[in-house]
Amino acid sequence: MNNDNAKIFQALIKMAVKQARGITNDQEALEVKCLYKQWEKQLGRQLEVGEYIQHEDRLYRVLQQHVAQETWTPGVGTESLYVVIDKEHSGTESDPIPWVNNMECFNGKYYIEDEVLYLCVRDSGIALQCKIVDVLGNYFVLANAEEIIPPVEEQPNPPEENGGEDDNKSEEGTKENPIPYQVGVTPLENGKYYIENDVVYLCNRSEAVVYHNLSALIGLYVVLA
Repeated sequence: MNNDNAKIFQALIKMAVKQARGITNDQEALEVKCLYKQWEKQLGRQLEVGEYIQHEDRLYRVLQQHVAQETWTPGVGTESLYVVIDKEHSGTESDPIPWVNNMECFNGKYYIEDEVLYLCVRDSGIALQCKIVDVLGNYFVLANAEEIIPPVEEQPNPPEENGGEDDNKSEEGTKENPIPYQVGVTPLENGKYYIENDVVYLCNRSEAVVYHNLSALIGLYVVLA
């Protein structure tokens, strides 16, 4: 390649990169994935909402404005910061969506992981940082099960007439007596206070079970108290 052709090639690449920055459709961005910058080279730079980056041959879209840090790796407990972009699949039984960590699931869609087919029975509302088997029965059921049974919502226990003991239970969830939170175990109730790692949060959206730390749910299910 002579000098003139090299300059033309470089100019075309710059033009393509500039046009790629204006893309807002995930599938269009995926088609030109190679034009987006590697996450490792963005450390210390502020990433904007909607911006696309590459990491380990996957394309991600930025969900929250933040400064890229080495400890906030896409796909590793950073579902509130990035969402992975995959080739569009119909989500039918014959064309299931390949599951990867940091993906949001939608009711009625089929997903496949480790060659096992699953049916989503409940919108996650947020990207899930886990394997499907970890949330089986909550968000998914096996697609080849003879009968599809939706997850059973937990019913609150009726109050018991035990005087002081019930009084103590009713106080749990206040700011002074927040509920200890455990990932994948503790249900969230709107208006209740929860504590995790000595930090108190106020829940603003009820959910049966969430498979994330509360710090990853700020703005979605909780706020700092």
